[in-house]
Amino acid sequence: TTRPICFTICAYHITAKDRQHNIIMSSLVDILGSVELVRGGDAPEDLQSPATISASDALTNKTNVLIYFSAHWCPPCQRFTPMLAALYKTMKAAGRDFEVVYVSLDRSQNQWNDYTSHMPWLCVPWEGTQDVRMKLATKFGAEGIPHLVVLESDGTTVITEEGVQEVATDEDGEKFPWRPPTFDEIFPDYILSKEKDADGAIQTISKDELKNKHLMLYYSAHWCPPCKKFTPVLSKAYTQLKAERPDDFELIFVSSDRDQTSFDEYWNEMTFCALPFDDRAAKNGLAKRFKVQGI
Repeated sequence: TTRPICFTICAYHITAKDRQHNIIMSSLVDILGSVELVRGGDAPEDLQSPATISASDALTNKTNVLIYFSAHWCPPCQRFTPMLAALYKTMKAAGRDFEVVYVSLDRSQNQWNDYTSHMPWLCVPWEGTQDVRMKLATKFGAEGIPHLVVLESDGTTVITEEGVQEVATDEDGEKFPWRPPTFDEIFPDYILSKEKDADGAIQTISKDELKNKHLMLYYSAHWCPPCKKFTPVLSKAYTQLKAERPDDFELIFVSSDRDQTSFDEYWNEMTFCALPFDDRAAKNGLAKRFKVQGI
């Protein structure tokens, strides 16, 4: 398989096994331990009993578990919670075997009481769970709220940390559990080579020809001054390394240019391959997968 590495102008890189597919060493049930989960006050009648249940009994062997980080004082959370509640009830009524666990970032017991009265799912209680809630927030990347993480049935493997965005675009849960496309599914069938045929037409390299190679993805743009300074350095390094290791890696320009003309002009300054400019779906999909936020 290909082993992609993603570069931004800050020399940031991650491997194909990015964080959303990593294994969290302690499972959700392990972290919750002896905590008794509390059913929210807006549960459908068939889910109202028992009012409290151990994490182990509630979550073990569920097809998926969603961890919902939110707070009463957060306006975006207030807007999102009814959307998630509607989806929860719809999917439960359809017999879907999953569960949502609310992890509170509220500021008081009264806030927790009021907020959870509008929730149909299980909730980590407020009192005596500060350390557990903070540990869960750290483990599952709750750097901002609302934050919804979807786990596999093992309670450890993260399917996606972008549950909020997924719910917003899939209100009926048709694509649940929102597995991100694989690298192979995102990557285009071919990339552009620097080689040209006898008529001057640009040659391509097929996806199959890139198998078993290390791939570096260079996000850059003609309009970006730091990029313009860095690109000649990268081109020189690529040429030197390619002479030493011609067969085991490839560097691919992934353009954030504003038009085809800018792309053509900028890529002409480079010594390496490129993603076709008009394949914006692949460009955006790769950027999302590798969490590229700047160049």
